[in-house]
Amino acid sequence: MIEEVNKKPASDRSVGELVTDLTDEVKRLVRDEMRLAVFELQRKGKKMGLGAGLFGAAGLFAFLGAGTLVAAAVLALALACPAGWPR
Repeated sequence: MIEEVNKKPASDRSVGELVTDLTDEVKRLVRDEMRLAVFELQRKGKKMGLGAGLFGAAGLFAFLGAGTLVAAAVLALALACPAGWPR
């Protein structure tokens, strides 16, 4: 935390000076909190992007797997049915 060197004790300061210091500190606090929030959102965004990419890859893998199962079922039916079956 930043310590200010040339400050009078709070008991020797006027209300106006105290209010001015309060507003300055609130501004600094809000600025620091916003900076921290942006940093945290960037970090979470990177993790969410990685998760979304992995989820998309899993979806593609499942889609291709379902197509393979359909092809296997067609081939199994072709083996089980006689050659002139539609007639």
